[in-house]
Amino acid sequence: ALAGTAQASSIVYIKGGDVWLARSDGSRQRPITKDGTSSNPYRSPAYSDAGLITAVKNLRDIYFFDRRGRQVRKRRDLTGGPTPPFNPVVIDHSISPDGRLLASTLWLTSRAPDPKSYEPKGVDYGTTVWYTRVSDGKLLGRTDSGQNPTWLTSNRPVVFAPYVYHSADAWLVNLANANSPTQWFQDRATVNVLDPSDGEPLNDGEVTRARDKIAVVRGPSTTASSAPTMIRIYGVSSLTARPTERCDLRASPRSRIESPTWSPDGKQLAWGEAGGIWASPIAAGAADCGAAPKRLIA
Repeated sequence: ALAGTAQASSIVYIKGGDVWLARSDGSRQRPITKDGTSSNPYRSPAYSDAGLITAVKNLRDIYFFDRRGRQVRKRRDLTGGPTPPFNPVVIDHSISPDGRLLASTLWLTSRAPDPKSYEPKGVDYGTTVWYTRVSDGKLLGRTDSGQNPTWLTSNRPVVFAPYVYHSADAWLVNLANANSPTQWFQDRATVNVLDPSDGEPLNDGEVTRARDKIAVVRGPSTTASSAPTMIRIYGVSSLTARPTERCDLRASPRSRIESPTWSPDGKQLAWGEAGGIWASPIAAGAADCGAAPKRLIA
């Protein structure tokens, strides 16, 4: 189960292949969809302030639902289809807070025989984040080599590039020139020229609405890796300065953590890991962030 964007009173997530909605305390759990399966699940749910729920299914179809599970727009093939021998796959996406824009990571891969309907197969040709309008699907720009987009504001994305050494892992995007993002920060404050790495990869993060904190997944966060990951929380002073490390969260040993997401007031953090959806209060000024992880949804 993977956490989606949390609102003040609810959270959207994936369970058993379907999109589910629950209150932020884990109560009132109910499915939004009923046609997801283990071989063709919904994935990467997202949630706008107005309650528009989006999720990916098949290779690159985006679905749009309201809180009752009604499909409010026709499903959209983000790319318009494959261009043989290439077969793009949407691996994650997010919706802007105002619900007007989508940021979607496309993995360009060659077609392979008999792939699962949602699983990338073949030669990896890299990732690109596409920015499209919800209303008509128009492509507004793209950021090559990026992935796991999130939103600072309704027109200011952040993308991650965790495996490009000696450069930032987190990048700030201006949609007017989306393919020329600005470096923000990486795991190490300074790069050691004798060490080819930049520390641990940082990926899959989200900034609070107040822009005073960012939570990122720290560690080998690829589907091919079984190594443990953690959530690292940074304090943000500005978008031109490197954030300051505040604390690390490990809800359970040897666990892989995914999709950290803030409550609108920035006082609670939710995420997905083996066993369900977890959450913790995040206190200002506390050395350990006042963390008290608790499983909300099994």
